[in-house]
Amino acid sequence: MNTFVVYTTGPNSVCLYIDNCRFPNRSAKSCDFGKTWDYDHIGEQGFCDGEYLIRLRLSHYPSQGEILSDFINVGDLITENPIKPVFLLKDIQVKSDADLPPGTGIQLFLRGGSTPAYDSETWDSWKPMKEYRKMAGTENEWRFFQWKAILTTKKGLQTPSLEKVTITANIDITEVTGKQPSADVLKNRNIIRGYYNYAYQPYDDNRLKHLREYFRLD
Repeated sequence: MNTFVVYTTGPNSVCLYIDNCRFPNRSAKSCDFGKTWDYDHIGEQGFCDGEYLIRLRLSHYPSQGEILSDFINVGDLITENPIKPVFLLKDIQVKSDADLPPGTGIQLFLRGGSTPAYDSETWDSWKPMKEYRKMAGTENEWRFFQWKAILTTKKGLQTPSLEKVTITANIDITEVTGKQPSADVLKNRNIIRGYYNYAYQPYDDNRLKHLREYFRLD
C-alpha cells in the first residue's frame, strides 16, 4: 500500500475531490497528526464516506502496451472498387519499421476470418505473425484480418516507437468467365466496427435505481 502526503504551508489551502462511495475504503482522515485515522468520515466536515481523488502523472513508460489495427478487408489490397474479385489468400506478412532503443522490443501478431468483424466462430485467434506464414494453422477463410503490435520495455525511461507497418500479401485471383457484377453505390457511408466491447449497466442495477428515484428521472 502506497502512502501519499498532501500538505500546504502558510495561509494557502489545498482541496481534494471526494468520490462519495463505500468501497474500496482506502482513504482516511486524521485530526490528531496521524495517531488515529477515520475511514468513514472524511472531508472538511467529516460527512463523506468515500475516496479522495488524486491524479498522479509519472513520466515513465509502462512495461507493455499494444497497438491494434482496424479490421482490414483483404480485397482492398487488390482493388479500391467496392466489388472485390474472387480470391484466395495464400500468404500474408506484416513488417514494422520502428525505433528500438536498448531493452525495448516490438512483436507482431495476426488474426483473420471470413466476417467483417471479429467473431470467435468465424475468425482464427491471435498468433505471432510467423505462425500464420503461408496460412499455416488457419481454420477459417481469411477475407478480413487484423494486426496487433505488442510494444515492450525493460526500462521505464525508454520506449519503442512504431513508425510504419507494411503489409505484403500473396493473393490468388480467380478468373470468372462471363459478365462481371457491377453496382452503383450512392451515399455509401463507412461502417464503423469497434473491436472494444462496451459494457452496459443493467437497467435493474441498484445504483441506477437510486439515480432514477433521487433525481425523479422516471
